[in-house]
Amino acid sequence: MVLKRWSMPFKPLDLAKCPSWKQASILMCPSQHLLTEYPGNTLDRKPGKKPVIPGDVETQMVKKVMGLAEQEFGISSWQMLGRAATVCSQLKLKKKFKDGVPGMDWLAGLRRRHPLLVLRKPEKLATVRSRMLNPIKVGRYFKDLYEYSKDMSPTEIWNMDETNLNMEHRPVKVLASVGARSVPGRTGNTREGVTVLPCVNTAGEKNPPLLIVRGKTERFLRSFNTHEGPPSAKWTYQPKGWMIDSIGVEWFREIVLPNCGTKRPQLIILDSHHSHETLGLLELAQENNIMIMTMPAHTTHYLCPLDRCVFGPFKREYDAVCSEFMSTNTDNIVNKLSFAKLMRTAYDKSFKSANIVSGFEATGIVDWNPLAIPVSAFAAASAFDNPDIELDEAEKELPGDNHPFLWLVHLYSDLIEYTLYEKDVTWNEAAAICAQDKAHLLSINSREKFDLIQEFKQGPWQSIA
Repeated sequence: MVLKRWSMPFKPLDLAKCPSWKQASILMCPSQHLLTEYPGNTLDRKPGKKPVIPGDVETQMVKKVMGLAEQEFGISSWQMLGRAATVCSQLKLKKKFKDGVPGMDWLAGLRRRHPLLVLRKPEKLATVRSRMLNPIKVGRYFKDLYEYSKDMSPTEIWNMDETNLNMEHRPVKVLASVGARSVPGRTGNTREGVTVLPCVNTAGEKNPPLLIVRGKTERFLRSFNTHEGPPSAKWTYQPKGWMIDSIGVEWFREIVLPNCGTKRPQLIILDSHHSHETLGLLELAQENNIMIMTMPAHTTHYLCPLDRCVFGPFKREYDAVCSEFMSTNTDNIVNKLSFAKLMRTAYDKSFKSANIVSGFEATGIVDWNPLAIPVSAFAAASAFDNPDIELDEAEKELPGDNHPFLWLVHLYSDLIEYTLYEKDVTWNEAAAICAQDKAHLLSINSREKFDLIQEFKQGPWQSIA
């Protein structure tokens, strides 16, 4: 009987009537075989109900939702359900949703049909930051950056920024038992922080840092073992532990001038904090032939080398060092006495030449590469674009441009970024090709960047040269 049933051909109509495991067991074969491998099966359909919303409309909804997420107007799960109900109402679709609103099972099905749609927890980004990262403002910054730095060597371009280290560190992940309700991580007893001001250059070198502790007199510095901190570091104090105008002048006089070398001119790139643009600091810089250039306000999360590739590893190393220190002995605690040594260990591990150079490359300062800033970085600012802003003729995007900074590459067409992507040539051959095209050789690993540059090289350039 088993062999007879296994060899019997079934029509598609018969198969459609027994899609469950219970009915399939009567035929002595699993339901998956019924739909795929059973002899005579010609049924070609996916199991499950047909989606309520047409496929093309669903695809447009998904694209719109993902675009809104890039612009910081993300849609939550409940908002998506409400908008799906509105679409069904406007299209007059027959639906059997409870109270006319789809449930979470509909959303789960939508995500299965569109694997690119996922549920993410957004990162915090202040509105002013999303608004100020405008391609026109940032493009003009890169234009000035080229004018100032085109004749400078890597040891003559610097970046300084500040960050805060809290003595109540964030414990790192630890191994624990499955199902544990809580896994405590011991921290210090104070939330007091110390401001750290490092200064690095595009060659991967670093100056001694400046550390600002909270206090009103020099007596507050005696609580710290300053001799265990980074070598030649400058320690100072301020009632709130913040950077102020007088400390900015002190930093320039006692850190920058003794350690920047004798080559002139030099360039220091800072953020737009008022303590970096004080009259005393600017006068000292002018007297010593050092140029001060500030980034556009609230754009350091993409334009500051220290923010991009150094401060993140620095804080992670600090948390790891503090967690290890606290776990080795019950008497160990992160406080003013132990802070300097722990901070120096994290500083030495994170402020490596590779991390520093990567920060300048990621922000487009090294080799002056505006295309290093990804296109997605400007998606949030597009919601605040002002159509009435006056643009120079060179700042207008040409038809077919895929990157908002291609007008910069057009403007400086003598600095064509050239690469021989995935081609086996010698350095002499590459140099000869670059000399013929009057271009600088730039190694690019990104296929997207390479394609953009190749489109740019196709010309014609008579109208923009």
